[in-house]
Amino acid sequence: EGFGEELGADVGFARTGGLCVATTPEEVERLRYTAARQGEAGIEAEWHEAQTLREFAPWLGAEVRAAAFCSMDALSIPLQAGPTLVNAVRAAGARIADGCAVTGLEALDGRIRIETGAGALTCGALVIAAGVWSGFLAHMLGCQLPIYADINMLSITEPAPAVMDQVVT
Repeated sequence: EGFGEELGADVGFARTGGLCVATTPEEVERLRYTAARQGEAGIEAEWHEAQTLREFAPWLGAEVRAAAFCSMDALSIPLQAGPTLVNAVRAAGARIADGCAVTGLEALDGRIRIETGAGALTCGALVIAAGVWSGFLAHMLGCQLPIYADINMLSITEPAPAVMDQVVT
């Protein structure tokens, strides 16, 4: 929440709340289970089905069977937050290796050796920020990092009236 203020930049932060939707009976059960686990961790979500779902989010398609709404969900605009984070990390002395494939990772005596298509380097700390490929890279170091693709779409249009007022996943 204080990310933009801490870095002195507008990252487009907004706490909009978010809906996680389910369209099949299997997804409904998985969402119900996930919402219950989050509740146990202190992250409360409102459960919506049938009529309450249509009243809460009338713009959702008819195929949506259930949804969990979490008022804590927030977003930042990627086109603002991304460059701000990259600049801050570089200013703090980190080296970012982008545009080259990582072909190997190995932990050696408290350091990490990174093999890339552009050559090898070693470091004392490594941040894996490779999106859906992060789990693959973590596995090279013997770590399990369950990552799956959950497609969200970023659309930029001319100014228009809002259609939805929450993030939907």
